[in-house]
Amino acid sequence: MAQLTLQSLQDSASFAGAPVKREIEWHNLDGEPQKADIWVRQGSYHTITHTWKAAEGNQEHLAARIATMVCGEDGGPIFTIQDVLGSESRGPICDTLFLALITAVNEVNMGKKSPQKTSGSN
Repeated sequence: MAQLTLQSLQDSASFAGAPVKREIEWHNLDGEPQKADIWVRQGSYHTITHTWKAAEGNQEHLAARIATMVCGEDGGPIFTIQDVLGSESRGPICDTLFLALITAVNEVNMGKKSPQKTSGSN
């Protein structure tokens, strides 16, 4: 068994890296196919604590997971929890988009290398 050091952690890929690009596909509410490239953060101290804090605040766990882990190419957030859940001016994201996003998040964080294309079911 190896001794735990910063070097052994780095050698074993135990630090979160750059966001991972995924192409997602879904159908909008009119049934039209949609495609987009997204980037997904790898799970880290930041992503897990943010999700826990959302759960403690009685916010939706999966919406927090999407808001925390789906990001722009630069790693900056593109969604808030409220963006996923909807607001007074518009509803929540559609089911097939939700499924495509959460599938991409789970693939990246379960170590699944392919497929690179993630589809929401219709």
